[in-house]
Amino acid sequence: MRPHSCIMLLCTLVFGLSVAIQSASGETEDDRSLIPLKLSALPTVSSAPIYIALHEGYFAEHGIDLEIVKFKSSSDALPALAQGQLDIVTGSVSATFFNAIARGLQVKAVADKTHKTPDDRSSALMVRSTLYHQEQVRSIADLAGRTLAFSGRGRKMEYVLEKVLAHQDLTFDEVEPAYLAQNARAQALQTGAVDSALVGEPLVTRLLLSGHAEVLAYDGELYSQLSLPPQTSLVYFGPTLLVDQPQWGRRFMLAYLRGVRTYNEGKTPRNLEIIAGYTGLEPEILAQTGWPRINPDGRMDTEGIPEFQQWLLRQGLIDEEISLDALFDPGFAAWAADALSEREP
Repeated sequence: MRPHSCIMLLCTLVFGLSVAIQSASGETEDDRSLIPLKLSALPTVSSAPIYIALHEGYFAEHGIDLEIVKFKSSSDALPALAQGQLDIVTGSVSATFFNAIARGLQVKAVADKTHKTPDDRSSALMVRSTLYHQEQVRSIADLAGRTLAFSGRGRKMEYVLEKVLAHQDLTFDEVEPAYLAQNARAQALQTGAVDSALVGEPLVTRLLLSGHAEVLAYDGELYSQLSLPPQTSLVYFGPTLLVDQPQWGRRFMLAYLRGVRTYNEGKTPRNLEIIAGYTGLEPEILAQTGWPRINPDGRMDTEGIPEFQQWLLRQGLIDEEISLDALFDPGFAAWAADALSEREP
């Protein structure tokens, strides 16, 4: 075949693939203008795929002008998502999510943000170093009568800790819960205001390096030992992407999964540089931290959600049971994963 013919064939194939992706998403070439979307995410390693996709231009390539808006937590951001003030929220599985659906709000989980595997070291149950080295607290069973800090009521973290304590024949009545935000938990360990806390990276590494706290157990180990539901945080869409403009949701998901796949390449110099720039964390610290696990196809693990929902019902934190179909929409991630696989050589 002549060189000119080869070039023409290659151009035809590339154009055909582009048209196929646009057609599958319900878009035409005229629809490919830059769309402004607002996303809530915290400056943590678990948000790294978003920062990578933004920095590497993946969102722009798929027609998205993404603005990151900071909220204290996903529980605070979900109402803004339902009202259309935000388009995407990333964060933990919580009672707020279930209650939003129960009230008829257009919010659904659409992709994995983080999940636990046995070797996951991205968060840990930690104890003050003085208690650890004086051998006053060397195991979870030793937390009886001690303060235990975590994020708050109705979140997956509380459910997990109850299971962890029960495995040691303890209840929350036998410890002193302290509801604190992430940075405040680390600070409280440093000052001695609390005895133990569930802490995420990079604070785990910082506390270890500073000598203020020691690890009692990493989350991955606890989830594995107790067979806990692995899904810990999710990507949520609001009415703009679920109902009004789902093709924009597909564009977003393409860029997001590309960011996840680049993130999953590991602690490359490029990834470290990008994540450090967006989080304000030192590359040297990031290189030592445990990074959360994120599925490259965005697949969500919903198997343990009904059990978590029943626990929320028993706690009086939600009023009714919601079906999985009402909570989750895996279609965006499934479509994007298929589209990306077709683009791979």
